[in-house]
Amino acid sequence: MAILLPKKKLGLQPVHVRGSETIDFEQPNPGDVFMLAAFCWACICFFMVTFGQQLARRAARLSASSDIRELLLTEQTAIAGLMLVGIIGLAASFWFFNRYKNLSIGMFIAALTCASAGYPLVHDVAFAVKYAMITYLGAYGAIFFAKNIWQLLGAKFYRIYVCYVGWIALVSVLNQGKIGDLWYTATEFTFMIGIGIAWLMHVDNRDALLRFNKIVCFVAIPITFLNMLSPLLVDEYMMGGRFVSLYNRATGFSTIYSIFVISLFWLSMYESKVNLRQFYIVLALIAFGMILLSGTRNATVATVAGLGALWWVFRSRIFIYIGFVGIVGLLVQTIIGAENVEMLTERLQSTENDRLGAWELYAGLLLKSPVTGYGYEGLSVAVYGETIADLVANYSGRRLKIPGVHNNYLGFAVRWGMVGLALQLTIYYLAFRQAWKVIFSTRVSNEDKRIYILPVTWLMLVALEAIFEDTMSSTGRGTVHGVVYAVAPIILYIYGAKLLDKANEKFGANTDQTVSIRRAGGNQEVAKKGV
Repeated sequence: MAILLPKKKLGLQPVHVRGSETIDFEQPNPGDVFMLAAFCWACICFFMVTFGQQLARRAARLSASSDIRELLLTEQTAIAGLMLVGIIGLAASFWFFNRYKNLSIGMFIAALTCASAGYPLVHDVAFAVKYAMITYLGAYGAIFFAKNIWQLLGAKFYRIYVCYVGWIALVSVLNQGKIGDLWYTATEFTFMIGIGIAWLMHVDNRDALLRFNKIVCFVAIPITFLNMLSPLLVDEYMMGGRFVSLYNRATGFSTIYSIFVISLFWLSMYESKVNLRQFYIVLALIAFGMILLSGTRNATVATVAGLGALWWVFRSRIFIYIGFVGIVGLLVQTIIGAENVEMLTERLQSTENDRLGAWELYAGLLLKSPVTGYGYEGLSVAVYGETIADLVANYSGRRLKIPGVHNNYLGFAVRWGMVGLALQLTIYYLAFRQAWKVIFSTRVSNEDKRIYILPVTWLMLVALEAIFEDTMSSTGRGTVHGVVYAVAPIILYIYGAKLLDKANEKFGANTDQTVSIRRAGGNQEVAKKGV
């Protein structure tokens, strides 16, 4: 007689595909995740010691922390100490991430947001948390992928994710596997497979999605207060009449922060308690005011579009409040100084575009290599030539700065070819098509739509802001936009299919019940006539 063990004890996670069909995925063992990460960490330290200064310079350049950069460049013997401290840190952090998953999700999102902040304490803490989480999730995703590769290839939407990451890996290999390309590939694998599929696979029902939404919303609250305190923390919180908070650029601040602004508005609409709802409304309006003061048209338009999607589901009076905030924001700027108002007004009204030259450069490069592109580091070789790029890399450990195209789709196509862009757009298309079906379905409940709409607006913001900002393809270090692109499409497609199937089954059951009642009534009438 066969013995059947509960799926939970086997570490299996069933995922709804369509109808009653599900696919079981095996989750990694925490001990295996730690051992893999520890082995990789030891290998990195070994190669740094073996290959000396050149690899250390490359690693220092990829690090965003000035302290770590200085340590790697000046003290080669410190690598042994870093190895020991790293192993201990990995053990402690991995235990925490596995034990407190929801808290870890919030910490990771906050760390991605604050890792580029100019305030030293905020930056250093965020930097440490960010890369500890990326290490954990990379190892988690690698073991998950090894255990479930055939299941991933057998599931339609997951298969596209695998092809997307696989294509980036292939282009990286074709471009001689340079460190920058491998770093970018590892980051994309961690985000798309490790986070999007494996670590957040449990977000496939109403309660789990509501919990995930609230985690992001609650992260938005301290982030908002931190931005509000920026005048006390840094000297240059305004640049060129634009609010930059703790960051170096207004665009870098506003495009990331807009995701949290949308989350605060959603929280203010979803909250049922009056006092809390009023608090969230005030906080959301202040947050939107900071977006306006940044003078970033891209983030402003994308945020308003996201608010329009929220309004469609909630039918709130939010746009009245937004207009009021716009007026108050201008009054505040007037009090601060007329010069800032003039510069901000010129910025918002400007129709000049100094990016056309960069667009022409990228378009020309794309025509020369339309299929495979140039990779992450190969783009500098294509622009400046191989000799100059190699000299700069060998003697300074730095990659030549490439003119920013301020368009994620064009930048992605040049780096990873039209095939890579087609895969990226396919993920967008399938996710938004599923979202359209759910939001405009008359069979899906309003409560489900109110929970489902938030990841829809997140993905909307990322897709719209990518038109005029290179939010993902130009960096291999991971951003909030990268997390949204990895997580939101799976939620929209997989959970959306579950909602539609559930609604259709319920509708079919109600229809059958109605038909049965009518038939029973007709039989009774026939029986009476017969009597």
